Order: sequence, then structure tokens, then C-alpha cells
Amino acid sequence: PEVRVEQFPAWQLLPGHVLVRDQEVPARRLKVLEALGRFGENLVVTAPVEALLRRLPPPRMFFQARISLHLGEKADLEELKRRLLEYGYERAELVELRGQFSSRGGILDVFPVTFERPVRIEFFDDEVDSIRFFDPESQRSEQNVNSVSFGPATELIVNDEVRMRALEMLETEYRSQLKKITRAAPAEVKARQAELAQNIISQLAAGGFSVEWEQFLPYFYSRSYTLLDYLPPQSIVAVNDPIRVKEIVESIQKEREQTWTDLLATGKILPGQFNNYVDWSRLSAGLAHQRVIYVSLLPRQPKNVYPENVVNFATRGMQTFLGRLDMLAGAVRHYKKMGYAVVLLVNTAERARQLQEYLRDAQIDAFYVHPLVREVRPGNVVVSLGWLANGFELISGKLAIITENEIYGELRSPRRERYRKAKQTVPFADLKAGDYVVHVNHGIGRYQGVVSLSIGGVQKDYLLIQYAGEDKLYVPTDQIGLIQKYLGAEGAAPKLSRLGGNEWSRVKGRVKEAVREMADELLALYAARQKLPGHAFAPDTV
Repeated sequence: PEVRVEQFPAWQLLPGHVLVRDQEVPARRLKVLEALGRFGENLVVTAPVEALLRRLPPPRMFFQARISLHLGEKADLEELKRRLLEYGYERAELVELRGQFSSRGGILDVFPVTFERPVRIEFFDDEVDSIRFFDPESQRSEQNVNSVSFGPATELIVNDEVRMRALEMLETEYRSQLKKITRAAPAEVKARQAELAQNIISQLAAGGFSVEWEQFLPYFYSRSYTLLDYLPPQSIVAVNDPIRVKEIVESIQKEREQTWTDLLATGKILPGQFNNYVDWSRLSAGLAHQRVIYVSLLPRQPKNVYPENVVNFATRGMQTFLGRLDMLAGAVRHYKKMGYAVVLLVNTAERARQLQEYLRDAQIDAFYVHPLVREVRPGNVVVSLGWLANGFELISGKLAIITENEIYGELRSPRRERYRKAKQTVPFADLKAGDYVVHVNHGIGRYQGVVSLSIGGVQKDYLLIQYAGEDKLYVPTDQIGLIQKYLGAEGAAPKLSRLGGNEWSRVKGRVKEAVREMADELLALYAARQKLPGHAFAPDTV
């Protein structure tokens, strides 16, 4: 059966320091959580340990926060809109971004966070009359479907019960915090914290939903849950280098304590927000209830871990052939003679075909298979598509994995090469405060200078770019290659882009389409010229 592999990324945002709400990371996290709720699906989830530290809502509550609609079934449109707000969707006049919904008469437009396109549901009275995907730019319907099912827009699920709990917890903590703040504390710190607490308390009392509430998740739920609590029964958890993992968690915890202590001292957060993350003791307690495989390069056993069995694998790194295919053929013959299964991984089907032909010309019976299922057997030489940083030899399992890096030498990433060249695009000396600049991902903004920020106890310089409204973007100085100076009509100020929208994506899309049309016209022009009869001139008489 086919196995899906998904990554659960870490949540990188700090409270009180949200510069741009990235939609990609939340969407990938929600996609994994939704998939874990579909029991029976063959799924492998990879995650850095930092991703497991962020608290999540109760699994049952998250899995139940799902809307499913089918053609012809009855549904209450007002109830659907209430649930969308409860599940973190934002009401909008026009649906253009993930996490938005709008309603016009008997039509409900929704853009689920994990979907590529928004969906339009049309009602006839209280009956679902049609379900169609549509283009968020043109707003035109594109594809009819018989049903649709989607989950929440955020990791925070809010109903009346948990809202009242959060309201009560925040009011209690705020009163307690007021008593703790000494008279010596600066007036601006007291005012900032009072404003923060009163804003969230008034929002909760008014109902509805705000994405800012995600930073106050511990106030809503009495228990702490992590990704481990979302795993189906009988799941297997593999922990790579557990002692190192523990060290990383403790290091992150220490840095976070320092950062949040500073934020609390300046009135930018409330004390309970620190509980947005769990510590190593909570994580190790969660692992104790799972079937765990600990993988370690060195035979080091973590404290309080008592394995049922210890298995040692003898491995060797793979030699490098640097394009010498004759040497590769010799190594493959050796492995085949020793009864090894040999897998050669390359990046493209064309290169796989060329490699297979060469091995066959070298009298080696190799065959191409993708994806691999049961072909990795002793004596088989298999060419397939895939990517690993390095190959290896598993001695006890008689398996040799040879990657494109070993066969042809380390390949330089085209993306990295482009980025390296781009780093020279805008020298610091050419940028002055007030200059208009273009960020490759966020569009046109106004450069405001270099500012120094301390994040996680690390002091670093950032380029400050002002966008439309109050939007600001802080770009690390080592990413200056993503920025170039704006070139336009002299004296004419460009329109500033807005962060978080898809306006800039639409502009880039239109430019690409225009370039494509120009290329088509040039091809047609040159093709027409090619068909015209030529004229043979007489020999030169001079």
C-alpha cells in the first residue's frame, strides 16, 4: 500500500512579535493533524522536536471540528457560518485568502486552509444545490463536485465553554498580576500590560474569533496536549539520537524562558502565555505511553528508558565515484557477488534511464522501478528516483544505497546558486532610508533602515521595510539577496504591497503570463520567417 510522508513543521512565532502571519506553516501543520484523524491511512510524519513542544487543542475537539457537505442534503446556513467562526475562519467581503469565508444570499464561499482553491456552496432554501471550486482571482467557478469536507482554519478551537474558561482565567490572572507589579515598575509597562489584558478580555466577552487568540491557547484548555496525543493507537515513534533531542529541548526551554521573561518585564505578554509550550518532562511522559524506537549513532541509553531489545546495525559510508561509471560498475558487481541488494537513487527519470543502459552495457542486470515496493531483494540491482544526502552500506542487512551525489559528485543546488548570485543585487551602500524596494516574496515596500533586535537572547541586525498600512517586515541582513531596489518612472511613487495577501502573487502571475505570451509571439514570428523563401544574391564582384 502507498505510504504518505508529511512534515509537521515547528511553530516559529513569538508572542508580541508577530511581523507577518505566514500561511504556509499553519497550513502544513493542520494538514498533518487532519490526516492523523483519518484512522487507517498509511502515514509517516517527520517533525523536529521543537514542533512537538507547541501545545495543541484536545484531539477529540479538533477532529470533531470538521464540516462535511453533500449535494442534496439539508444544512442550516446560519449554523454553518457560526461553526466557521468557531473554527477560526475570518469573515470577508470577498474570499481571496486561505482561512476566509463570505456569504451572499444563499451562497457560501469558503477557502479551507489545507485546500489549493476555495469552494463555493450554493443553497436552494435549506438544501445544498451545488458545490464548486472557484478561482480566487477571477472568482469564476471551475469544477463541480458532489461533496466537500474540510477542517478548522487554526489550531485553536473555540466554543462557548472554552471561551468562558479563558475569560475567567485571564481575568483572574490579570488581577493577580496587577498586585505583583511593583510601584517601581515604569508606568508604560503597567499601561502596556493593562491594554493587552483588557483587549483580549473584551474580545472574548464579545464572542467571535481572532487569530491573536492562538497565542493565549493555555487559557482555553485545562490539559496540555502535543502531537503525540494525536497519534492513532499502535503508532510507532522513532526518536533520532534521544540524548541530543533532550539537550535541544532543554536549550530551547532556557532560551525561551529568557526571552519571555524579558517580554513579561516590558508588559508585552501575560504570565500564562509561557505555557504555550511544554517542557522535556511533559514530552518524555508522552513518549512513555507510545511504542518508541530510539535510534542512536553511539550506544548511549537515555535515563529512565528501559528498552525491551537492543539491535545494533553495522554501517559504512558509501564511496564517491565522481562520474567514473566504470568504477561504479565495479562496485556494483562486487556488491552483487556478495549477495547485496543494490539501490541507485537519481533525481530524474532521464538520468535513471541512462544509468540503467550503461549498467546493462557493462553486463550488469539492472532494472528501473519507481516507486520501490518489493524490488529491494538480495542480488537485485535497482535504479529508482529519490533523494538522500548520502548513500550508505548496511552490512548486516546486505544493502547498498548509492545516491546521485556519490555517482556524479555533489551537485550544486540551482536555487542556492541563484541565491548566491542574488546576494550581490543590493549593496548596503546603495540603500538609503526612504528608498522603495522589492522583496521577492512580499512585493513593494519602503526601506526604513537597519534595526537591531534581540530574539531568543540573540542580538541580530534586520532591514526594516514598511508596507501598506501598519505592516512591517524585518529581513535578516544575510537575506539581502531577496531584496532589490525598485526601478520605475522617475518621480512616480509606486503602490505599496500589503503583507499577508495574494496581491503580489497576482502581479507576479500577470508578469509571467505576459512573458509567456511574448515568447509565444516570438516563436510564431521566427517560425513564419523560417517558412519564407530566401533570396540568393550574386557572388561579390569586388
